[in-house]
This record gives sequence, C-alpha cells and structure tokens, in this order.
Amino acid sequence: ELENLTGVSQMTSSSRCGVSSIGVEFSADEDLYEARRRLREAVDGVIDLPTEAEQPEVIELDFNTEPIITVGLGGLDDVRLLTLYADELAEDLRDISGVSEVNVIGGRAEEVRVQIDPRRLAQHDLSLSSVLGALAASNVNVPFGQLATEAFNYDLRLEGRFAHVGDVADIPIAVPNGSSIPLDQLADVSLTVEEAGQAARISVGGEASTPSVSLNVVKKATGNVDTIADQVRQIVASAQDTYLPDDVVAHTFADRSEDVRRSINDVSRSGLQTLVIVFVILMLFLGWQEALIAAVSIPLTFFISFIVFDLTGTTLNGVSMFSLILSLGLIVDNAIVITEGIHERPEGTSLRQHAHHVVNIFKKPLVGGTLTTVAAFFPMLLVSGIIGQFLKTIPIVVSATLIASLFVALAFIPPVAVSTLARLKKRPRNRRFDQRFDAFAGWYDRLITRLLQNRRRQNRFITVMVLLLVVGLALPFSGLLPTGLFPAVDIDFMLINVELPPGSTLEATSDVMKRVERQLQQVPEITSFNTNVGSSTSVDLGGGASSENLGSLFINLNQERNRSSIAITAQLRDVFEGE
Repeated sequence: ELENLTGVSQMTSSSRCGVSSIGVEFSADEDLYEARRRLREAVDGVIDLPTEAEQPEVIELDFNTEPIITVGLGGLDDVRLLTLYADELAEDLRDISGVSEVNVIGGRAEEVRVQIDPRRLAQHDLSLSSVLGALAASNVNVPFGQLATEAFNYDLRLEGRFAHVGDVADIPIAVPNGSSIPLDQLADVSLTVEEAGQAARISVGGEASTPSVSLNVVKKATGNVDTIADQVRQIVASAQDTYLPDDVVAHTFADRSEDVRRSINDVSRSGLQTLVIVFVILMLFLGWQEALIAAVSIPLTFFISFIVFDLTGTTLNGVSMFSLILSLGLIVDNAIVITEGIHERPEGTSLRQHAHHVVNIFKKPLVGGTLTTVAAFFPMLLVSGIIGQFLKTIPIVVSATLIASLFVALAFIPPVAVSTLARLKKRPRNRRFDQRFDAFAGWYDRLITRLLQNRRRQNRFITVMVLLLVVGLALPFSGLLPTGLFPAVDIDFMLINVELPPGSTLEATSDVMKRVERQLQQVPEITSFNTNVGSSTSVDLGGGASSENLGSLFINLNQERNRSSIAITAQLRDVFEGE
C-alpha cells in the first residue's frame, strides 16, 4: 500500500518480537498536511492484517516532539514505588506553561495476574474461553444510550472498569447448572507488575547504579526551552523537599537549555569582544570619539536584525547563533569605512558638507560590497531536502545583519558623527603610535616600490605565491591536514551505544551494560550517568531504536574537569576495545 504513495523520498522498516515499524520520509518540498493525509488513507486501506494485530497507528516525527530535558529518578530497588513517584512528578511537570507532554520511561505499571487452574475448570465443566469472555465483558467503559425526560436528555455510560484487584477476583463466572461462582475459585488472582521490556539505571556521584525511571519533558512548538528547563529544575527541587523520600535520587540529563545558554553566551562574548577590538583599533588610528561611534553601531545592528528575525519567524537556535557569530566580523566594515571617511576632513570644510560628500562617495561601493557578500550566501536558500530547511536560516540571518549594518552606516553614523565631532577639534597626528605607524607605512611603501620596479623580483614573488597556493590546496589530499565533517569539540556530556548480536536477551544486555558502568565509575570526571537497557540513543538526543540487544548511556561530565571530553572518550574507547 505504501509503495504507491507519491512524494516519498525514502522508506525504511524494522521489526522485533511483537512490533513492526515503518519509517516514511517525504520530500522536503511536499505539503506536510497533504502528505500526512495520503499516508493515513494508505494505512487505513490495509485490511488483510492478522486478527491478533492491532490497528496501525500513524505517528508524526517532529523535532519539536523531542525531549528538551530528562529527569531520572533512582535510589530505590522497588521500581513499582519509583513509578508511583514518577507519575506524581509527571503531573506537576505537565502543569508548566509550554510543556506539551511528559513521558514516563522505564516504569513498570501494576497489573492483575490471573493464573487459571485447569483442574478447577474441569470440576465445574467450564472452558477457558468462557472465563476469558467473562473477563472481557466485565472490563468495559462504553456509552449506554440516553435517558430522555421532559426538560433534559441525559447521556448514560456503562462504567465497568476494574478499580482494584478485588474487582477481578469477584467476577461472577456462569456455570452450566445455572449458578455462578467468583473467579478466585477458578484461578489465583494477584496484583503484580508488568514484565520489563526495558530497564533503566542511574548513578550519581560515582555511586553504584540503581534502578531508575525517566521522565522525558517535551515542549510545545512555541515553548521556550530555557524557561521550561528552569521550571523543571525548580519543580524537581521542590519535590525533593516535599513528597520525595531522602532515598530517592532525582537528576537531570540531556538538558538542551544548556546548549541554548552556551550559544547565547558565545554570541554575547563574541559581540563584546568585537566591540572592544573595534573600539581599541579605531581609537589608535582615529580617536576615541570616532571609535565610540563605530562601536555603538554593532548593538544597533543586532537590534534591527532581531526585528527581522521576528518578522521572518527565525528563532534563536544553534544554527542562527552560529550565523550571528559568523556575521560579527562582517558588520563592522561599513561602519569603519564611513567613520574613517568623515574623520579625514580637509581643513576649512564644513563637517556637515563633508559627511554628505563621504556618503555620496562610498554609498555605491558599500551597497555593492554588501550585496556581493549577501549573494555569496544566497545559494543556501536553493538547497533542497531536509538539509536545505536547516541551511536556509544562515542566509536569512547573515543577510539581515549585513543589510542592517549597511543601513546603520549610511543613515545612523553620519548624523551622529556630525553632531558629536563638530564640538571637538581634530586630533593632531603627533602621538607616539602615529609616529611608529607612519614609520612602518614608509618602510612598507619602500618595500613595495622595490618589488614593483624590478621584474626579477616580481617573478620570484609570483612564483613563491603560486607554490604556496599549490601546497595549501594539496594539504587535504596528502593526509598531512586531517579532514572531517565537523571539528572535535569539548562538551559536558557523552553518549554510549551498545549493540549485542540480534536475539540477545534483555538480561544479557543488562550484564554487558553493568560492565560498562563499572568502567565509568572509575573515571573521576564523570558526575552521573543514566543507563537504558533495551534501547539506543541518537546523536541529536532524540529517540533511537528499541530492541532487547541494544543499550545506551547518557553521561554528565564535571564542568570543572582538567581533561577534555575528547580525551576521556579516547580513553574509554581504548578500555572497551581491550575487553
């Protein structure tokens, strides 16, 4: 049925005991609403499934549905009790504004086990199907019709769901002689927990790992990651002070707000560094007044850019933060050109007229140069597929900041410079820095003159430049310069995925994960880790595959460590390869 769908770029499937899943990836230019409609119609058209199979369910995978923070509860050996605490904490977390859902992972819900005795059935001349039918008929919750009166119509509903284990034990079973007997006379009825399809453990502070239950917090599309994560930590801290026992350990993992904060801090730090560098350089060459005018243009450019972000629906995320850092070195060029042009005012001319003259001279080169840089990023808007949806943020952010810097340079700096510099006298060039720079400029002028006046020197210079170009281009292909898609960076967490041969049991996978945990407890830089047995973790911290032969760990590192995460990862790889 799905092979006939239009607009599908890729289709994958996986199966394990009792569960099969099919992943359908549509082309990026497809209308998602229509694609979902066609997919649901195709799935609903499948009618030849086995009678035991449940109705197929279509689930949309969205980056907004990935958890933004995970809370792990551990410290107790009783998983059923941990599940009760996790359910109560989940209710508190769902009340946070901006939270879409809170999923409890690793908990084991209570269930009623009915163990039927065949000898008792034979004594009462009953069959197994008659008992199963009585169970199914007693556990219902369905509409029952309406009760009509003169003034109102009342909806009736049959409430037959089991509330506790005693309700199951008291189910009447009809016997052939016309009477009935309770179910507990035919079977042993007990309250237990469901069988574990997965297992989870948690370790904090180097202690031995204990069973755990995880709560994955998913935000709404409009939710703020930073605000929600802060409220989650506050609620967890409040729960530890109120209803969570002292033995229960609550710890956060996979906190995406830390990445957002780190990106914002990087942009803020880079912006501040740019302000200081621009101010110092312009102060040395022009003066502190001109330096201050050019430096103020940077935050003003960002302010205008953020207005454009809001109009285009661009959010502050990892890609947009990277684009802002990239554009920081470009947005000051226009401001420096205009500021320097106004500074070099001939004697006896009006500052206002000179500023107008400078704008007329430089407006075309500045507009052309800015549009040329914007055009260099424009092809990113034409990239198709899912990668294109990510990359389109870069040209939008860079173009917005560059055009905003052009507007500030041509419309803001000239009037501010005229009103500010008109009250100050032009600085004479008699400072020690000016004298040393003039001496360097004279030496460089003589060097270039000697180079240009001698044909042999020109040929040697060109030959050396060509050789350096060839050597530089050959470095990546020679193997002397390492290559990679992304550079290795030092981060505060690690992910480990473990895969055993297909068919391995959950107990075998758990044993291997315990061996991994013992190695992690010997690494002093590790503050905590969360183990999942029966599932893997993807690199983007989203959902991975589920199978009894899979395992994964999320590891938190000490932020004040002496070694980088790269060195720790290399050490662990050597340890695991040696086992």
